Amino acid sequence: GEPFRFVRKQLVDLLPSKLKSRQCPQITQSVIEITEKLALHEYFFCFDYNDEWRILTWSNGAETSKPQEQLTPDRLKESDLSSQMPFLSGWVGAIQYHRTPNGYQSYYCSCSLGFHYQSKTWHFYGTKDEEQHLLQQCSISSPQRKASFPQNEHSSMSREEYISAVQRIKAEIEEGNVYQINLSYRIGPFSIPNPAHLWSELVEQNPSRHAFFWQTPSETILCNSPELFYHRQANQIESIPIKGTNPNINQAKNYLDLWTSPKEEAELTMIVDMVRNDLGRICQSGTVFVEGRKIRRCGDLLHAEQRIMGILPPQETEENILKACFPAASITGTPKIAAMELIQELESTERRWYTGSLGFHSEHSSESEWNVCIRCIIIEENQGYIHVGAGIVHDSDPEQEWLETQAKAKAIRNSILSE
Repeated sequence: GEPFRFVRKQLVDLLPSKLKSRQCPQITQSVIEITEKLALHEYFFCFDYNDEWRILTWSNGAETSKPQEQLTPDRLKESDLSSQMPFLSGWVGAIQYHRTPNGYQSYYCSCSLGFHYQSKTWHFYGTKDEEQHLLQQCSISSPQRKASFPQNEHSSMSREEYISAVQRIKAEIEEGNVYQINLSYRIGPFSIPNPAHLWSELVEQNPSRHAFFWQTPSETILCNSPELFYHRQANQIESIPIKGTNPNINQAKNYLDLWTSPKEEAELTMIVDMVRNDLGRICQSGTVFVEGRKIRRCGDLLHAEQRIMGILPPQETEENILKACFPAASITGTPKIAAMELIQELESTERRWYTGSLGFHSEHSSESEWNVCIRCIIIEENQGYIHVGAGIVHDSDPEQEWLETQAKAKAIRNSILSE
């Protein structure tokens, strides 16, 4: 957001003197080509940042490890575009919705390659040896692109089951047990032999601000999320929950319909209040405030969203932030604990990484960012599954909620079928 852009302009990134980020004019291939080639790493991660950067980074697989050598910091000129990459080195992580003992992974990445969308230039951070290895990888032939196709596609909830569950939630709301629930279901499996290419196509067709590609030997996550769980810059933090969707982007009337819908506004207001309470537990007293509601186009959907911001106490840890705020309020409901208990009862499949979070923590700029892991495909042994959901409130129309989930699944399903 704008306040964080301001803070970023006031900070000078500290970079180790032996490791300079620099432009790479030798790389001339497209973003999709480079993504596919670097995806040959067993541990490979790729994410978009605020419609400005595509960051590609990789790890040796040693979870949470970091080199022992500490290099002397040096300053780069703020005008140097390479120094403005949001991630140079640091940690990338994934958190499952239930956050079981095995539901959190993080890996230290010592170098990164960034593509700046506006200038269409590549920038690299790392040692000379790492740069040479990167250039060698970029020169190899692209992996073969194989078509993906559905294999006995199955939904964990039928239309009738979903509508029945929505009616159950509405009854719970009338009893005062909950006020809002995010209800989801799973679709699949799909055969996805080239995940990196599919993810690139998804992001190209429906760009979002918080897309993330996560690949380890055990599983791969393709995420095209439009929603920010939280962004931290120094001691400032923001969260931008999304509630309210309209699939018709080509008529001005649909913007107005989304804006004036009492149901959609009530749903977002409740979630914003939850996020404000979550941040209030960790931010300095009196520093949490909320901006006005906005309508934003994201690919082929319209969304209503709202920004909540606050000031953290000095030296606040990521662990405390996650403890106070995770999982994101927008994908549980209110009150959070009661909502999660009802979700556990109504949903027939585990969410796992879906509605968890993917993100990074930079060791150079005191910056971290985590998305809400929605619009995602979870892959194991080339078999992919998608989850879709909708927020249910007292005024929800069960049939319309079903249609909303189908609209959210359409872009991903069509991309899989046409891959």
